[in-house]
Amino acid sequence: MTPLTPDERAELTRRGMRWTTREPARGLTTAEAIELATAVAVGEPTRRVTARLHRLADRGVHHQALADALGVSTNTVKTRLARYRRTLAPASADDTTTQTPTSP
Repeated sequence: MTPLTPDERAELTRRGMRWTTREPARGLTTAEAIELATAVAVGEPTRRVTARLHRLADRGVHHQALADALGVSTNTVKTRLARYRRTLAPASADDTTTQTPTSP
């Protein structure tokens, strides 16, 4: 596979191609590692630790670095982040569940 020439890239852009780039993943900084380790050591609730993981992942920290800092597998980190992100997603318009009001 060869890189696109500037002309090819310009033509694709003209046709509506949207070019997105991601920052390369990075490791934890010393301060981030200390913050995460402290949160775990003091027994911070799992949801709050996962929120920290989410913020760090959004800042470009590689999942492997997060897993190493927590002493868990990368799969564990990915699963926790996926579950956390689902809780952040707004309820869909076709959600048919209703809540029954509780009586006083």
